[in-house]
Amino acid sequence: MKKIFLLFALLCGFAFSASAQSFDPDVIYLRNGKELRCRIVSINHGESVTVRRQSGAQEVYRLTDVARIELRPRDEMSHSDRRPMASSSLAGTNDADVTLRGYAEVGRVVRENTSRTELSASMGAGFGGFAYVGLGAAAQRFDNLVLSNNSFANASFIPVYGDVRFLIPTGLSVRPFIGLRAGMTIPTLSEKFEGGFYGSAVAGLEYKNFTFGAGFTHQEMEYKNGYTVDANGVRTDNKENVKFLGGFTLRVGFTF
Repeated sequence: MKKIFLLFALLCGFAFSASAQSFDPDVIYLRNGKELRCRIVSINHGESVTVRRQSGAQEVYRLTDVARIELRPRDEMSHSDRRPMASSSLAGTNDADVTLRGYAEVGRVVRENTSRTELSASMGAGFGGFAYVGLGAAAQRFDNLVLSNNSFANASFIPVYGDVRFLIPTGLSVRPFIGLRAGMTIPTLSEKFEGGFYGSAVAGLEYKNFTFGAGFTHQEMEYKNGYTVDANGVRTDNKENVKFLGGFTLRVGFTF
């Protein structure tokens, strides 16, 4: 009986040792100081990493939460990226990745006689977890646009712009950012307005995939304030530069 028990114990020890050797874990160092010993299954388009624990359970971590990844020498193919992952160390993997990224936001610009609601979306390239460059467009609707001698209820405009964001890495789910927009406004009331400069600067926070920001928006347009006809019958529009469309801005939205 003792021999059978000893043989069983030896077999169990051998099986455990073989299992441990076959698992051959990689190591992930998180920004919060935690260390994970697991197998890397895939690095998913520069956004997240899928791992498998020794128990067989799979977990997903955002690369923005990862400080460093150490891969054991193996010739294993990533299921998502379809490229070999046989490297010995990946330091700051998320710092160099360029990924497709987008933002969708709803905003409110507040100013007397020019307050308006704004729906905007942009698409572009995300550079790791630190910067974003893209192109976007917005749909604006004024409550009641009041000018020198006229007012326009529910006037609508379409700004198109370049969108740049700088994010500050914190190692947490919350990251501060600064967002800048610059472009021009396309008026829908073309018989009354001509387009001009559109710009915005916002500072805020990204929490997971959600964004919250506050800042300032500035717009310029030309208002066609009637016209004159000279002695030769030539018509000339009387244009008034409208540069007071700036205002305090609040925006909330999400990234995708």
